[in-house]
Amino acid sequence: MEHRQSVIVNGEFQYADKVPLPFDNRAFLYGDSVFETLIAVRMHLPFLDLHLARLSKALSMLGIESEPKFNLKSDILRDEILRLLNKNKHYLYARVRIQVFRSSGGLFSPENLTAQYLIQTTALNDYNTHKHDLFVSVYQTHKVTPTEFSPYKISGNFRINILAGIAKKSIKADDMLLLNNIGNVCDSISSNVFSVKNNIVATPPVASGCVSGITRGLVMKLANQAGLRCVEHELTLDNILQADEVFLSNSIRGICGIRAFNQQRYLHATARKLSDALVELQNSKVFL
Repeated sequence: MEHRQSVIVNGEFQYADKVPLPFDNRAFLYGDSVFETLIAVRMHLPFLDLHLARLSKALSMLGIESEPKFNLKSDILRDEILRLLNKNKHYLYARVRIQVFRSSGGLFSPENLTAQYLIQTTALNDYNTHKHDLFVSVYQTHKVTPTEFSPYKISGNFRINILAGIAKKSIKADDMLLLNNIGNVCDSISSNVFSVKNNIVATPPVASGCVSGITRGLVMKLANQAGLRCVEHELTLDNILQADEVFLSNSIRGICGIRAFNQQRYLHATARKLSDALVELQNSKVFL
C-alpha cells in the first residue's frame, strides 16, 4: 500500500489529500501569502535560519503577524519540519515548502492580520548535486519590473515565472532567463543567475528584480573564499553570450551549470568547484 503523505496545517498533521481550501482563503483570493522553499538532507535542515530571516522580513513588509499561531523560532519550526519528514518517510533528500498566509476575513482591507501556515515535504528521488548540462533560452514576452517586494517569495510575484515555465516546454529548454524592464537578465524561472568571465563571478544586484536567494548569498561568500572576485552588476544578454561559464543557483538544486544558450557553449570548472564547496557546507553543521 502506498504511504499516505501528510502536511502540517497550523501545527497539526493532516493528510495532504484531505486538506480543505476554504473559499475565503486569502492566499487563494488575493495571493496574500509568502512562502519559503528549502532542502532537507538526511533529516537535516541546512540554512533554515537564513530562510526564516527572509521570511520574517517578508511577513513584516506584508503586515502579516506571525504570532501567536506561527512561531518563527528556528528550534520550534525545525522540530515541526523534522516530525513531518519522519511521518512522510522522507529520510534522504526532500523539498520543504513553508506557506504562510493571512487569516481569512475582509476584502482588500483584512479583518485579521494574524498568520496561518502550511508545511509540505516532497521527496527528491532524483536528486543530483552535480547537474551541469542545462540548456536555457530567454523569455522575451513579458519583463520583470523590480519593486521593493521582488527580493521575497511573495505569492503574487511569480506570474512571469509561470508564463516562462509554460514557454520553456514548447522549445524543450531546461530553464529560461528572465529579463527586467530595461532588458537585462535578472533571474531564471526558479533560480538566480551567475556568469564567470576571466575568473570574475558576477550576478545581478537585487535592485535588478531578482529574488534575494539564500543560495545566491552563500555562493557569493564561497566564491570569495575560493579566491575568486565576486561582484554584483547588471548582466546583459551580451554578457551571458561572452561569458566563460554561466550557472544557476537555488535552494533545492544548489548550483547547476548551463551547457548551452543559443549557439554558445560553456565550461563548468567554476560551477563544479563552487558546487562541491556548497555541498560540503550543506552537509556540515557550521554555516557561513
